[in-house]
Amino acid sequence: MDFVRELGVLALGSRLRRLSDRIMASGQQVYRMTEIDFEPRWFPVYRLLADHGAQTVGDCARQLGLTHAAVSQTAAAMSKRGITTSREDSEDARRRLLELTDKGRSLLPLLSDIWSDIEASIRDVVEYGGVDILAALEGIEQALTVQSLSERASEHRAARLMDAVEIIDFEPALGEHFRDLNVEWLEKYFEVEPVDREVLWNPERIIEDGGVILFARINETIVGTCAILKQKEGWELSKMAVTARYQGRKIGKALMLATLERARSMGIETLFLITNSTLTPAISMYRKMGFRVTQSGQHPKYQRGDLMMEMSL
Repeated sequence: MDFVRELGVLALGSRLRRLSDRIMASGQQVYRMTEIDFEPRWFPVYRLLADHGAQTVGDCARQLGLTHAAVSQTAAAMSKRGITTSREDSEDARRRLLELTDKGRSLLPLLSDIWSDIEASIRDVVEYGGVDILAALEGIEQALTVQSLSERASEHRAARLMDAVEIIDFEPALGEHFRDLNVEWLEKYFEVEPVDREVLWNPERIIEDGGVILFARINETIVGTCAILKQKEGWELSKMAVTARYQGRKIGKALMLATLERARSMGIETLFLITNSTLTPAISMYRKMGFRVTQSGQHPKYQRGDLMMEMSL
């Protein structure tokens, strides 16, 4: 049983590393058979110096796509065998250049013959596999350049977390959750104002006035809420809160998307909200959703309000 193979693409890195180790080990055997004092892992640095002349460690790292430390370690090992040396750059005394020694350059004809044999062998293996491995690797490398694996994983995680969020409508039994979720964040950053109490302790008024209260639920636990309130000046998106224990799981985004969709279904053309300029993450989310700042400065309704934003639906 080959467990790594059974893991599929999840173990791609491990499988490529295993394949690389096998190729390197075979290459080492080839060098040993010819009694040439050379290591397969030196190949990229050696060829770069042989083809393009003296280079700094930083230049080598950039051109080979390796870390500075990896090139330094390789150069140090090659220097111990007398294959490379370093010298001061005649044009810039602060730089040191790596270059091949006379011994290193004398190996090139012998190494070229060995590389010809190794290249032919690798082509045999690639043809046996029946795929254009270089094209596939090029595609993978370009994909990772466009977006790293960690960035892609973050997006998939966000989608998975949002899928776990269930959006439900208000019912009287959930009134205390509406109050407690909002009181939690208000007391953390500001304070509960009289205008908040009028709504939070009497959420049914929102529904009676034609508004909406939505809740986010995960595994039967209410974790967030948001409301659309009918005001004299229009429809207000308000009372958005996510409990601290569940923040960072895209619940706010799920609530916002559901609330905007509900507003559209109600025929609402414009939504406004009142927030505070210190709430950077929230403002960032509002902007991404399409809200734009329409007014700044102290708002007459909320003591904490100093920013008004609006969105056309």
